[in-house]
Amino acid sequence: EERRTTQPAKKPEKDAADVDLEEILARARKLPPPDADHLKKLQTWAALLEPMRGDRADLAAVLNHAILIELGAERIVLGFDRHTVFRGRADSQESKAAILTYGEKLFGRVPDLEFQFELADTPLHTVATLEAERRERERLEAIERARNHPLVKAAERTLGARVKRVLPYE
Repeated sequence: EERRTTQPAKKPEKDAADVDLEEILARARKLPPPDADHLKKLQTWAALLEPMRGDRADLAAVLNHAILIELGAERIVLGFDRHTVFRGRADSQESKAAILTYGEKLFGRVPDLEFQFELADTPLHTVATLEAERRERERLEAIERARNHPLVKAAERTLGARVKRVLPYE
C-alpha cells in the first residue's frame, strides 16, 4: 500500500503592487490625519492616477504608495522610504513617461519629475493609506448594516439569539 503525502500549496509570490491591506492600515493608524494642504495634494495625486488605473492599473497601484513631497504644474517630487519594494517599478522609464503624460493632462503642461528613494520612514499619508482607510470604513459600515438588517433582527427575536460575528463577503 503506497502512501502519498501532499505538499501544502505554495503561496504565490506577491507582486510589488500587491501589498497587504492590513499592513497599510497599520501604517495609517500610526499617522495623524493629513493637514488640509497635504490632503489637497493627495486628492490631486489621486486625480492624476485615476485615468492611469484604467490604462495601467499595476503602475497606478505602485504610485499609490508615493509620498508627495511636491506636487504641482511645474514640478512633481515623489518620495519612497528606503525600505520600499516599489523602487524598480516607480523609477522605470515607463513609469516616468506615464506620470509626465498624465501630469500634462491634469496640469496642462509637462512638469519636472524627481524621485527621492532614501527617505526615512516618513509619517505622511499616501493615496494608499487614505484608500485603505476608506475601504476599512466601508467594510465596517457594511458589517453594521448587516448586523442591523431587519431580517437579522427578526431572526434574533424569533430564535432568541444574538449575532456574535458578521463576516463580510470577500
